[in-house]
Amino acid sequence: MLSPMQKKPKLDSRKYSRLVVDGVKQAPSRAMLRAVGFGDGDFDKPQVGIASTWSNLTPCNMHIDELARLAAAAVETQGAKAVTFNTITVSDGISMGTPGMRWCRARSSPIPSRPWLARRASMGS
Repeated sequence: MLSPMQKKPKLDSRKYSRLVVDGVKQAPSRAMLRAVGFGDGDFDKPQVGIASTWSNLTPCNMHIDELARLAAAAVETQGAKAVTFNTITVSDGISMGTPGMRWCRARSSPIPSRPWLARRASMGS
């Protein structure tokens, strides 16, 4: 516990966001973000990534876009800028019987390794 004389270290809520948008060298990044709806004030906010597995290919994921929108709205009510991006989704039902599923089953996994998918998602695909 901190004593009354000690202060908590200040959290830099833009530690990573500033790497993307601050400074002259990042003008092209800001231009791209303006094209998708960023306004002047958005560049001063911390950016929060919202990973979405939405796809119109599988009924399992048809509703995920709405969940991502709700998550983004919640992030923005807290003063940050939400940045939604898609990541890998797999349909067991559509891929059943394909060579890819047979490959996975040979490794006793129902779909391409869930840990493998999670690593790809965390790396931004």
